[in-house]
Amino acid sequence: MNEAFKQILSNMKKEYLAQINYIGVDVNDEERFSWAENRHLSFEMYHLFHKNMYPSDKTLVYLILARLSKEDSLQIIDLEKKTHSFEFEQLTVNEYLPYLISKHLVQKSEEIVPASVDILYTAPPFGSSPYDFNALTQRFAEKEYKTTQKELTA
Repeated sequence: MNEAFKQILSNMKKEYLAQINYIGVDVNDEERFSWAENRHLSFEMYHLFHKNMYPSDKTLVYLILARLSKEDSLQIIDLEKKTHSFEFEQLTVNEYLPYLISKHLVQKSEEIVPASVDILYTAPPFGSSPYDFNALTQRFAEKEYKTTQKELTA
């Protein structure tokens, strides 16, 4: 993993932990969060085809997911050519992951953290906007909180 990815990952983890703190999660209650308590995640960012609305639109689209891991890591998998099809263009954002799994482009696994699955729209070059990753990580922590909160009160 190159230094730029290490820095992005480090910032993402700091933002994730800061968001958990902002939400008001007690230190004794952090076990319900997948990236807390010295646990590690492997983030996979799948670069997908994006039909640009106008010629100057250079938006990049990534499907992001995290899997439980022994160490933190970040990798980008380029699926732009494999998703450049009429069939893919007809999908809604919520259908991306099931489609990619059905086409054997993403490995289905129990280790995928459901709250981590998200879409990132960013401008090139990749990683040029730290805000994109901060917002992504905040949503991840919020989704985990809301999901586990529902489970605790059910």
